[in-house]
Amino acid sequence: NVAFNNAGLVDAQTGVLYFASSFAEAGGGFSVRINDATSWGQMLFSNALTFGGPFTVTSSAGYIPTAGNQFQVLSFASSSGGFTAYYGLHLGGRLKFAPRLNPKDFSLEVGTYPVDASPTLSLYRLGNNLLIWWPTAFSNYVAVSTTNLAAPTWTPASLTGPNQLLILPNQPQQYFRLME
Repeated sequence: NVAFNNAGLVDAQTGVLYFASSFAEAGGGFSVRINDATSWGQMLFSNALTFGGPFTVTSSAGYIPTAGNQFQVLSFASSSGGFTAYYGLHLGGRLKFAPRLNPKDFSLEVGTYPVDASPTLSLYRLGNNLLIWWPTAFSNYVAVSTTNLAAPTWTPASLTGPNQLLILPNQPQQYFRLME
């Protein structure tokens, strides 16, 4: 077995890509396409998977999933690390993909936004990391943070992807909000 170190993009548009050797993202990323409720790209890893690059999801032209649909896109024996950014989570029409990192798989669950027109921050725990994300439809908003709520000094947060922050466990305690 030869280790696979991904420095490019592994893209599963339909069917299953199977990796029998160890796999590590070495700056590369994963991309999957959701074709319909029964067909989507998947990747299966027989050994431990080390995350370390971006994740992208796209939908086939014309396909709009339903709230509650779930798509398991990655399966693995175990995992470490985390994605550096997420692309394609906003589906339009009040729909979004919510990433779910479980001990042996990574899936996308279709959820909805509230009816009101103001954005909300969505929080997702992904392993030891925390993804803070808001819809790209609200590009006129910026995330700001402070470490002290008693005397806050709000400063723009460093984004790790479109309208998203990836918080690692070794970072200091922070408070976040969106400002227009």
